[in-house]
Amino acid sequence: MQAIQASDNSKDLVLSTELPPFLVADLINCPTLPSLPSVAINVLK
Repeated sequence: MQAIQASDNSKDLVLSTELPPFLVADLINCPTLPSLPSVAINVLK
């Protein structure tokens, strides 16, 4: 029987490039943007 090896995939959770300035500005100025936990719950549903 083979054991499952734990691996650290946290490096995959980081953006490899910066977001374009227009997108950053839109995200900052969006008062109705949902929180990440609520988005995750909706994805899992």
